[in-house]
Amino acid sequence: MQERKPFQKDIQARKQSKADIIPSEKQTSLIEEQIRLNNSLWHAAKDGDKEEIIRLIKAGADITSKDIIGRNSRFWAVYHEDMNLIRFIESIEKINETMGKESFSSFMKLFSECAKG
Repeated sequence: MQERKPFQKDIQARKQSKADIIPSEKQTSLIEEQIRLNNSLWHAAKDGDKEEIIRLIKAGADITSKDIIGRNSRFWAVYHEDMNLIRFIESIEKINETMGKESFSSFMKLFSECAKG
């Protein structure tokens, strides 16, 4: 009869599921970068800084992200009663919805490279 190590399959399954849960260093740094961009976007929107908002969106900030109490960039544009910024943010949100976040982010990076010349 073949001797079997007790719970070997369970131990391997736990190790695998743990590896799936814990993000790698690269994933962690990407998450931290996204959080930094989103925080900067909220501050720029709160200050009404259109140029910074555009720069951050091109850099990959999520226009639909919200702060801890639920305010997003559009909230601050409305607060400042800036119709141009409201329209700009709404158009970015619509493009984002249509293309999906990944495609939109790639598009903005390409647009930014083309704009540089």
